[in-house]
Amino acid sequence: MTPKLYALALGNFAVGTGMFVTAGLVLPIAGDLGISPSAAGQLMTVFALAYALLSPVLAALTAKLSKRRLLLIGLGVLAAGNALTALSPTFGLMLGTRVIAAAGAAMVTPVASAVATALVGPERRGRALALVMGGLTVASAIGVPLGTWMGDVAGWRSALWLVVGLAAVGFAAVALVVPDVRLPASTRIRDRFTPLADRGVLAVLLTQLLIFAGGFSAYTYLGSLIDLPLAAVLWAWGSAAWSATRSADASPTPTVPAAWSSSGSRGRPC
Repeated sequence: MTPKLYALALGNFAVGTGMFVTAGLVLPIAGDLGISPSAAGQLMTVFALAYALLSPVLAALTAKLSKRRLLLIGLGVLAAGNALTALSPTFGLMLGTRVIAAAGAAMVTPVASAVATALVGPERRGRALALVMGGLTVASAIGVPLGTWMGDVAGWRSALWLVVGLAAVGFAAVALVVPDVRLPASTRIRDRFTPLADRGVLAVLLTQLLIFAGGFSAYTYLGSLIDLPLAAVLWAWGSAAWSATRSADASPTPTVPAAWSSSGSRGRPC
């Protein structure tokens, strides 16, 4: 696999760490801001909802931009959102900054998948997607436990500065090695939901929705549910997830979300 794909995976690693690290910081944030752990857990909820709602909207609004530029904008917004979260003095402001961070993430992960399929031949797309999306899985095994440990040692804000640093590294990697790829895309938001007319796609997405909703409802509050070192528990969770997805490396078929984002098109480096 080329360095270009590793740069995309690194961007996803930053996204995944920023997306899930607050799960390991629920108790420190609650104690510092004087709120309940259940309220602190809503930082994950707000991020997830903003990510889901903004993804199709931003995809339509930015359809005419080159994908490399969009990746750089997304990583920049992700870094800015997490920096603002780290600097937020109140819980209300933190919630708003999580929306900003989610907007950045929503511009990175779907585009990284599309670019990955455009950079390789059809016979290698499965492996390329597994590598690029593996950045999210590795984040849950390494980035999130590391951020949780840093939150325990140096305060929860330090974990968010870690995400800012990872986003900056991802930004530099994309800027250096990822070519300027353009993909045909519609600027109409309703076109983003066209795949839902396919019952097979809809069934897969609904199944994934239930699986992730159940899993991450528990994941967010592991610190309150399990009387064990949280960083170690999150490492075990992420390592199991990474092991379970290794089989995708041998799959020649793109996943449904990746096929959706790429719209079955090959890009062309500019």
